[in-house]
Amino acid sequence: MKDKNNAVKIGILTLHRSINDGAVLQAYCLQKLLQTRLPQARVELIDYRPWNLEKIEYRKLFTRRFPFVNHYKWSKRSSLQEFINQHCSLSTTSCTTNNLQKVQKFILNQHYDAIVVGSDVVWQIRENRAYLPIPNIFWLTGLPGIKKISFAASADKSEKSLWQQEYIKKQLLDSLKDFHWISVRDEATEQILLNLGLAETQLSYMPDPTILWDFSSLLDTPKNITPSSKGKLAGIAVGSNQMSKTLTQIMVAKGYQVVNLLGSKLNGQLSLPLNYSLNQRLGIYPLLDFMVTDRFHGSIFTLKLSNAPLIFIEESDKYRDYPSKGRDLFQRLGIEAMVLRSEGGEVPDNLIDKYTAIWDDLSPDINKSLSTMRESAEENLKKFASILTP
Repeated sequence: MKDKNNAVKIGILTLHRSINDGAVLQAYCLQKLLQTRLPQARVELIDYRPWNLEKIEYRKLFTRRFPFVNHYKWSKRSSLQEFINQHCSLSTTSCTTNNLQKVQKFILNQHYDAIVVGSDVVWQIRENRAYLPIPNIFWLTGLPGIKKISFAASADKSEKSLWQQEYIKKQLLDSLKDFHWISVRDEATEQILLNLGLAETQLSYMPDPTILWDFSSLLDTPKNITPSSKGKLAGIAVGSNQMSKTLTQIMVAKGYQVVNLLGSKLNGQLSLPLNYSLNQRLGIYPLLDFMVTDRFHGSIFTLKLSNAPLIFIEESDKYRDYPSKGRDLFQRLGIEAMVLRSEGGEVPDNLIDKYTAIWDDLSPDINKSLSTMRESAEENLKKFASILTP
């Protein structure tokens, strides 16, 4: 349904309410990208949140030990909400529910001409992801009369055994057959969809919107992150505290000061101020001289905003069935040698020297590879825009 100005109305269905810089920035970049490609359209984020996901995010705000509150998570949550309110257009009403029928009704009442699902891990299926059961709204089930598109959707960390269950395959195929265009951002997701029964001609590769959109204007360089007298600052963003401690010890021994970009300060690390905005957290990346992360978007931020050697950690217990989205990205950019597959959380003591040497060989071509990735996406972006053009 056109709005009062006869503009096409497009909704983006994604995971924009996570306490996660990458999740929020990819939503922002996708909205900016769509609005630029379709200037006459009205593009907005569909403000839907699965209730179970909300509970998971809410639990992150508390700790089991005194003072029982995770002040950093509270502050980060507030800063991300502020960013969304300032920089993103949202649906006029919101919906938080696990009930598929309720969210279907909510979305239909917004009168969208088209819905774009993605990017992010909107198609992940895991036993412990109860907030995304099958069927769920991220497959755009039960939304007749609306153009359906996936943009760089991912099923990263999905469990192969679940995808192979016949009743799940049938429900997903029934949903996907109504899509006007399907694009994914990693090979693992492509293989999963092919195994469901889709043809290669039905699928396209699309880089993450944070690669396609220039967000450098958002950066706010922090004033109180000060490297040591040697001028070397290393960033760490890994989920395992034990691995973070080990990496910190290795880096400190090499003369680096270390900042934990996930915010939880451990011994030997610089403190990240509680009141930092998303813009200020992004502003740390150009200051880095080395970076180790298991985060997909943390990798992209480092690649786009700094010249620092970058190691992506791929933990074997999390990627048993398929390669990680990080490995897929590094492979496409020609830097797969910078992926460290960790068994049981182990990292080598010579990590910095070993990977600095590899980086020195690979880094001259990275910017060219990123440019090539953006250029190769242009044809698909034009096709994408043509589908949404009335």
